[in-house]
Amino acid sequence: MLQLLDKLSTPAVVFATLSTLAVTKYVFAGYLRWKRSKDFVKVGTIECVYCFPIKSCSGMKVQQAECSKLGIRVHGVTDRHYLVIQPNGDFITQRQEPKMALIKVTAIHGEIQLTADGMSSLNIPKDLSKNNQIIDCRVWNDRVKGMDCGQEASDWLHKFLGIPGLRLVHSSSDLQKRDCSKPSKPWGNPAKPGDEVAYGDFCAYLIANTASLEDLNKRLSYPVTFSNFRPNIVVKTDVPYDEDNWSELRIGETIDMRMLDGCTRCQLTTVNPDLGAKSLSGEPLKTLKAFRCFKQYGSSPIFCVNGTVDTPGPIAAGDPVYAIRKY
Repeated sequence: MLQLLDKLSTPAVVFATLSTLAVTKYVFAGYLRWKRSKDFVKVGTIECVYCFPIKSCSGMKVQQAECSKLGIRVHGVTDRHYLVIQPNGDFITQRQEPKMALIKVTAIHGEIQLTADGMSSLNIPKDLSKNNQIIDCRVWNDRVKGMDCGQEASDWLHKFLGIPGLRLVHSSSDLQKRDCSKPSKPWGNPAKPGDEVAYGDFCAYLIANTASLEDLNKRLSYPVTFSNFRPNIVVKTDVPYDEDNWSELRIGETIDMRMLDGCTRCQLTTVNPDLGAKSLSGEPLKTLKAFRCFKQYGSSPIFCVNGTVDTPGPIAAGDPVYAIRKY
């Protein structure tokens, strides 16, 4: 009996057992994915992708990118991983300073470049000095850290925005990210532990629908663009507000996303992205409040959907988009 047990404990037997278990787990996971795939229906295609390296500054409209768990990545730069802060560490956005919309940010080989009318371009290096200060910052009610990007960046922001003491910080890979599941929301927080974000308002992705924008513009005297709403992923569909009913998305053959909740809208949507000034008419927020308010969200209208990536991968214009509907 002991000899039999010894034989069953040999490295070869143990390896074979573990290998069998691993294969079984892989096959079962594949079966579950296949089974769930039957619940997906095609809802549209990818129209375009946006990446906003610096929170509340102008971004890049691209035809292809990487969907990472922490956000859209373009040329090695991840969405909303840079933040402009006040001397006390509080974040600043177009809500307070609409002129931020005129700061154009592009990604170049892992670096970012800032440009604006009347300003020399400013390059922020990919690898900041480890001697740079780590600053305690605040995004809404969350405390978060950022690596200071240096005095030259501070001077550039001061010169263009006219506000002294601003700093540009970066959420480098070694700095802790915010847990999306922690903030309290009156309608409940659908994020799960492990859903993370750097400096985005709530989560790493915002998904928009072309048909919804078309419907909104029919109600406005002057049309607006997606630049007013700053989504990451734009899905081309024929059904306005179909995104309200999406529970999960599959993009192409790789990317799996969970939809979290509707994106509540504020005064930032009234900033004209071409002028860097708030609309005197209060549009499009005024019109959205007339028909896109829902009881659970209070007085803030909904436009676009917050989401998070479970399975990352490449994304490109033209990719098919499938959804599991809530009902």
